[in-house]
Amino acid sequence: MKDNLSRLLSTIQREIQEVAERRERGRLEHEIRRLQKFDAIGRLAAGIAHDFNNALGVILGWAQLGCDEVADGSPLQKKLRVIIDQAQRSTGLTSQLLSFARGKVLQPRNLRLNHLVSETACFLNGVIGEAIEMEMSLTSGPNDNFRRPNSGRTNSGQHLSECARRHAEGWTSAH
Repeated sequence: MKDNLSRLLSTIQREIQEVAERRERGRLEHEIRRLQKFDAIGRLAAGIAHDFNNALGVILGWAQLGCDEVADGSPLQKKLRVIIDQAQRSTGLTSQLLSFARGKVLQPRNLRLNHLVSETACFLNGVIGEAIEMEMSLTSGPNDNFRRPNSGRTNSGQHLSECARRHAEGWTSAH
């Protein structure tokens, strides 16, 4: 009887071990599928970013050619400069996307906040329209320069633009 109990205990322990191993194998297989999905998303994002970057190169080229053909300081040249600036800013977005897809860590860099706000304000004048007057009061000081990840300029500019656009939409629909 003692021998039978020993074999039964051994069988139960083996079954418990096998169940634990099956559970762990299932968990690991699930994790592998999840990582494969992330890898596929990363490759897709890299492909899209590469194609988008090519399109931006064409936009930049044509805008630069147009800018060279028109009179200095003309309204058309100013509009073409905005296209060039925004296309160059968009190349920063594609760089971020490619960095993400390749698993690169973004390096911190200095962000000049006053410069970012001024640059974004030029773009916003065209976005919010003439019905809204925009005022800026920039001060220089220790808070104008601070460290952010490499993506900070683009993301911060996008955030400022989006906030202004939403505010302008709310203001114009209320009046």
